[in-house]
Amino acid sequence: MITIITMLIYRVIFRELILTFLLIIIGLNLLLMMERILKLSRTLTGLGLTFKNLLMIILLVQPQILVFSLPLGLMLAVLSVYGRMTFENETMVLRSSGLSLHRLFRPVLYLSLLSLIVSFSVSLFVAPAALKRLRIEVNSLLSRNAVQAIEPGVFFTAFRGFTLLVDGKKKGGIVQNIFILREKNGGSEAITAKQARIGQDQDGNPVMMLYNGLIHLPSQHSIEVRFKEYVMKLPSSEQLLSRRRGEMGIRELYKRADTDAKGREKYVIELFRRFSFPLLIIPVALISCALSLVSGRSGRLRGVFVGFIIYALYYTVLVYSENLYRTGAVSAVSCWIPIGIFTLISFYLYRRVSSE
Repeated sequence: MITIITMLIYRVIFRELILTFLLIIIGLNLLLMMERILKLSRTLTGLGLTFKNLLMIILLVQPQILVFSLPLGLMLAVLSVYGRMTFENETMVLRSSGLSLHRLFRPVLYLSLLSLIVSFSVSLFVAPAALKRLRIEVNSLLSRNAVQAIEPGVFFTAFRGFTLLVDGKKKGGIVQNIFILREKNGGSEAITAKQARIGQDQDGNPVMMLYNGLIHLPSQHSIEVRFKEYVMKLPSSEQLLSRRRGEMGIRELYKRADTDAKGREKYVIELFRRFSFPLLIIPVALISCALSLVSGRSGRLRGVFVGFIIYALYYTVLVYSENLYRTGAVSAVSCWIPIGIFTLISFYLYRRVSSE
């Protein structure tokens, strides 16, 4: 009979816990997604973005955000549910009836294991694939619709550092009599061509093919270079348009870290984040259980506020340690110091609370 009652208690707590967790994850993802969508909108403005395209972009952005939001969502859900139970004296009643803290927090263990599996799957496999698909889709959209958005006689500035002016358009996405002003560190470079079209290179990056033109190079003296065909990469303010480290698999990241001496730090940090954010769920679950019993006594929303403070503090220290490694001041091991310290503190607080 006691086992049946205990299982019913677990079921009620787990149901409230997972519902709260899902609502928080949805809210966090929507909030964090806005920044990404705003960046992409600067690139895609005027390119005929449909609702279907927008929905596809929103879905492909979610996995990368989910890796970051899962630990925070778990912390806020545990602090919210168990903080409410503490505030309304439900925790005290359950403990008085003989239910230990370890058994009381068993629903958190179930949710943590589920979150850990999902987080590792998304971080190692789903997010890189989604990021690659997102880049291909956005570049394909640019290639198809950029020419349609270019109006003859009107300056086109959708591509960062480029100002385009065309005289006319033909079928097949070809523009005629094009003038390009390309900004560089040393000044501005003027390019003229009889015809041009926008396409993609072998890596799926947007490029412009120019035919029969002239390049005016910035210099103290007038330098002109004539060409019959010139392939020019089109940069943009959104990094997703070029291949990123987030698309690479674990093996490729390891290989790049070994072979690329100049950019080794970037690949090491990417590898570190692929594993550290999923592993962060373990100390987050422990410290959330401990703090829910303390913060819940002061109010139902006190735990949520404490959760935000702790996660923000951890992320600040994490970024600081990564920057120290980038500058060469410390070794790569320093990246693991924040999560190591956080784990030790979490175990200490949980053991202290559970022994009371």
